[in-house]
Amino acid sequence: MTQLGLSTSQSQTLSQAQVLSPQQLQGLQLLQMNSLELSQHLSQKMVLNPALRVENQMEVASGNLLEEVTERPANETERQLDALEHDDSLWDVVTVNYRAGEDVADVPSSSTWTPDDEERRRHFFDSRAAPQSMGQLLHDQVADAAPDEGSPLRRACEAVVSNLNHDGWLTATDEELARDVEVPLEVASQAVSLVQRTFEPAGIGGRTLREVFLLQLDRANEHGSLAYELADRHLEELSRNRIGEIAEAMDVEVEEVYDARRRLSELTPCPAAQYDQQPVQAILPDVRVIRGRNGHWRCEAVDAAFPKVSVEPSYLAMPDKKALKWKDTPTSRERSLAERIQEVEELIDGLEFRKRTIERIADQLLILQHDYFEGRTPKPRPLNMETVAERLNLNVSTVSRAVAGKYLETPSGVVAFKDLFPASNKMTVQDRIREIIGEEDKRHPLSDEKISQRLKAEGFENVERRTVTKYRKLDHIEDTSRRRVYR
Repeated sequence: MTQLGLSTSQSQTLSQAQVLSPQQLQGLQLLQMNSLELSQHLSQKMVLNPALRVENQMEVASGNLLEEVTERPANETERQLDALEHDDSLWDVVTVNYRAGEDVADVPSSSTWTPDDEERRRHFFDSRAAPQSMGQLLHDQVADAAPDEGSPLRRACEAVVSNLNHDGWLTATDEELARDVEVPLEVASQAVSLVQRTFEPAGIGGRTLREVFLLQLDRANEHGSLAYELADRHLEELSRNRIGEIAEAMDVEVEEVYDARRRLSELTPCPAAQYDQQPVQAILPDVRVIRGRNGHWRCEAVDAAFPKVSVEPSYLAMPDKKALKWKDTPTSRERSLAERIQEVEELIDGLEFRKRTIERIADQLLILQHDYFEGRTPKPRPLNMETVAERLNLNVSTVSRAVAGKYLETPSGVVAFKDLFPASNKMTVQDRIREIIGEEDKRHPLSDEKISQRLKAEGFENVERRTVTKYRKLDHIEDTSRRRVYR
């Protein structure tokens, strides 16, 4: 039997690995941030480092860092000021002292102020309520429609409201509602009818697109109209664009079917969509593309996208900066003023690297996509990030970080940096298919085979019929029969 022996030995190997310094890591992290993220990051830094001074910064809500200045949010004060602008008579009873910490709804200090004035002022502001959420609106209507709390009808109405999806469609049957809240089936049916027929917005509580449309038309007193009949009996044919068949079945002219379809397009398939909408964050461009006096395009940084950072002069002038130490939090280590100043200086270097890199990439895009900026081509030409990286002697990942969430302001509008990098020729094929279909004669739409033949004639290689079909479906474009217009 062979004995296995164990032994130890030492050996040396030589390898190279790039290790980024903390300053380099910070520079890459800053580079990847968009304007909003950068502003939030600097706000956090300012809270932790009093030696940091930031100018020209975007105003960003930082509720987790800074205390509220007033009890009401800013938009509430703005709402009240807007109210005053639309009712001149209120200026007689509302004195607006618009200073930090003061609200227009606070009682004015005036010797002529009376309880009647106060009641009128409060009534006015209370009547201009902030927009309700969908849930608040529906629960208020439940309380009005079935005021007796705990009654079977009240419980059934609450069950209906609880079973509405985000679009306002009812997702439960009458039987399921009755079983869930233990009420008779007829009470559950009564609650469903009550919500559908009387609750706002119109169409709420429908279970199908047909029901949602019919409820809205009923509320508009259009029961029995051509649009009502179209929604009631012919939605399936309408979805297939069988206008001729519908006109024949309804015994009307094709133009009348188009008019009825136009009326249906004015209805909403999602009654609750107008509520609970999140505010859209405005896009702040990072670089502006402008034409100089010599007629050439050039790029310039947008000041608001690149805050100016410096050391607070009062801290810079302090003597013995190494001896002055304090903690940011009870559990953190003490840091000297000198360390904090050094942190600001490293941050300045990182921000300068961020700005310089974004500007250099923008300059290259201006050169490489010159025809697009001149308006000679409707879309940017195919371009990958490797090309820009090679021209600037940068890593591709650095370019990718730099363009993430960044925007260019051009004379024709704001465009994302990444949209100036059409990835490959496949996207160009897809765009051309979209253009061909957009330009076709709607009475005689082109088949996928004919589109394929046209693309081949234009120089696109290996674009078969199935390729056209795939890209058409990706763009949610219907087939020939559904694109045809019968007039």
